[in-house]
Amino acid sequence: MRSFLVAIMMAVAMSFVACGQREKPDEALIAAHQYYDSLLAGKYSYFIRATYLADTIPDSYREQLETNLKMFIGRMKDEHKGICGVRPLSCVHDTASQSANAFLLLTFCDSMKEEVVIPMVYRRGRWLMK
Repeated sequence: MRSFLVAIMMAVAMSFVACGQREKPDEALIAAHQYYDSLLAGKYSYFIRATYLADTIPDSYREQLETNLKMFIGRMKDEHKGICGVRPLSCVHDTASQSANAFLLLTFCDSMKEEVVIPMVYRRGRWLMK
């Protein structure tokens, strides 16, 4: 009976310890998810500004990038009836180069799914897409 009581007390103590060790959300993964949500919302200029060295892109090239994003979303609507959602999966960090690979799951409206990897880099206090 005594060993049973000790086992129960250990289980309760372990559950309290497990509850206290919550992982903090991965900022690179959250940023990549936010950027792709903005792409689906049609905020193409925000999506482009979220790329590394976006401030060095000439205006003519920025317009071409926005046109390409619109064409990509249009093609996804034609081929898959659009993208219904984006779900964050995981993130792998390289602390030496302050970079990461964020994995997202794109869910298409025709029930297809595709996992994509978004290379990210940490610059000036925020995560940007490479």
